[in-house]
Amino acid sequence: MTPAQHHKILVVQAGAEVWKPVPAYGQHYEASSCGRIRVKDRIVVKAHRSGCTMRQHYPMRLLIPYKKSRYGHLCVHIEFNGQKRNVAVHRMVLFAFVGPAPAGCEACHNDGDATNNQPSNLRWDTHAANNADRKRHGRYALGEHHHAAKLTTDQVLAIRGGTLTAEQAGICREHFWSIRSRRSWRHL
Repeated sequence: MTPAQHHKILVVQAGAEVWKPVPAYGQHYEASSCGRIRVKDRIVVKAHRSGCTMRQHYPMRLLIPYKKSRYGHLCVHIEFNGQKRNVAVHRMVLFAFVGPAPAGCEACHNDGDATNNQPSNLRWDTHAANNADRKRHGRYALGEHHHAAKLTTDQVLAIRGGTLTAEQAGICREHFWSIRSRRSWRHL
């Protein structure tokens, strides 16, 4: 973390809520030090169907986040360059308070709480570091809790104990021997 980034975080922790523009999505959105997103007050000049141009006032408003991802990340609906998008709140906060993501990095939550979007809890880091965080916080699906698991923990222990064959478990011989030799299901 650069000294300037560290200073920004200290300012946020010491004072009231601070709002900063989110440069990655035009000039219409701001992120706060509390992890909230708002649309700035603006006047838009646009064509009316009658052919005349009109000025429309859009007042400032907070965007209501919702849970979109399977990991529980909060997202907001925004409109950018004429397209409607769903954007993760933590990414918008990082863009505003830290800057764009370095190459090969993704947004990470330091405490493992996907709804805590304060800048002091967020960082850009690698996918491997993000997975290490998930493991450390107990949010990494292993064994029978993994979405693609075909066996239960009891079946794996029975295979290793020699009381369950590959045919009885309904798996191929290669998978059977990788379990017996502890190349798979290593966490047990």
